[in-house]
Amino acid sequence: MELTLKYTVCPQKSTSIVRRKVALKKFLQIFALVVFCLILVACFDKNSGISHLAFTMNQTRSRSSTDTDPAPSLLPNEVIWRDIEHYEDPFMRQAIQTSGNVLTLRKGKEYVVGFVYNPGLDTEGPKSTYIQLLGGMEITDSDFSGGLPTTVDTKEEINVGALEPGETGFESSITLPELSQMLGFSAKFLETYGIYDNCLLKFLNPDINRNGLYDIEEEKFSWMLTASRLYHFYQDDYENGVPSLPIQSFENELFALIFWFSGNLIDVEQSKVFLTLPDRETYQTRNGQIVTGIPCSHSAFSYRYKQYYFNRINEEIISPKPPYDGDYCLDLNGNKFFYQGIEFLSPYENSFEGFIFPQNTFIFNDEGILQKIVYTWWIIRNGNYAKPTLEELQRRVNHFNYCLPKQKIDGYIGEPEISGEYNVSHANIHFSELSYIDQSWPEAVRSSYYDSAQNEWNCIDHLALNRP
Repeated sequence: MELTLKYTVCPQKSTSIVRRKVALKKFLQIFALVVFCLILVACFDKNSGISHLAFTMNQTRSRSSTDTDPAPSLLPNEVIWRDIEHYEDPFMRQAIQTSGNVLTLRKGKEYVVGFVYNPGLDTEGPKSTYIQLLGGMEITDSDFSGGLPTTVDTKEEINVGALEPGETGFESSITLPELSQMLGFSAKFLETYGIYDNCLLKFLNPDINRNGLYDIEEEKFSWMLTASRLYHFYQDDYENGVPSLPIQSFENELFALIFWFSGNLIDVEQSKVFLTLPDRETYQTRNGQIVTGIPCSHSAFSYRYKQYYFNRINEEIISPKPPYDGDYCLDLNGNKFFYQGIEFLSPYENSFEGFIFPQNTFIFNDEGILQKIVYTWWIIRNGNYAKPTLEELQRRVNHFNYCLPKQKIDGYIGEPEISGEYNVSHANIHFSELSYIDQSWPEAVRSSYYDSAQNEWNCIDHLALNRP
């Protein structure tokens, strides 16, 4: 018997092809794992990085009437809030619901929350031609005026309950300890923050040109308002290395306002610019004249902004001393811009409460060459000097720097610690080279910073008594 064996020969796969397929399989597995991890991180971040501010509002009763309130009878129909670190971004806003309201916040950010009347949302017909700020979110029996700081430890829900119309804003009856539990801050921190946060209300101004549109949403139009405050410090202001109260320089500050505009605003001559001051006070000039406002000191361009300076307020007006809280009106050759609820830390109303500043010590060698600057930060809390918390310091202080000879060193510190030092020995700066504003103040050094409300704080340290 004859058997026939039939078979076929399969061609052998190339080793390189096999390797490529194995590599591709591993790549796809790794890619799928990475995508899965990213999805998990996104989901985790979405749940852990978000807080919700919840409240209800009594919309049957308006705020109390005051002499300076432009429209006390209006009811708020929109809530607005913004991350003050990104003040150039549009407002987050939503219509107020009688059943309840929930705002979405990112943990770790600092917000300011307010309420407006928006004529575009009035279903019964507009009662105003422009969007009006009616007040911030306040906490009864505290100084909170609208600020809302958060941390990564802030609860997922911040429930402030029912808001009732008050004299200047809309008040929650929760206590500071209750708010402290939800926000993740100490009640002590919130007490000082509540004194400061009125400075943030300017970020809530929605419609300064009063055309019925949110300024930040208009094409080619944006603005800022900053205060510049300057203080002189002498050796006598310190006792045994600690500041002594009262520091006279706080009562003799130089105060200036700078109005910034960008976009399609007409460039106006300085002589045609006038600032009307808040009508809460009677303003008297050095010659005894009663005035309602002051002319522009000078104007300039900075970056993409046109600036209008009012830096002779102390020279123009002798009574009362600045700063002045209230509503301002800036007139640019007939174009008027209205700023509501502008407030500042005041040395007169709060006995310097909330002021924060560096105590600088300048170390020289025997030849008079500056070796380093040692700084310690202080805050006035409950009428006494105290060290600020690091959280407090870094939320308030931005762009900390020293004004040193430019050809030597730029003097920029950045984010400060509560105590620290700045080594400048390599710059070879002699004592005689130190001055501020072209020898106006010889043998002096300026340190400055911007707070989170865009206000500049300048400290002039006079070194004559510290000379080596």
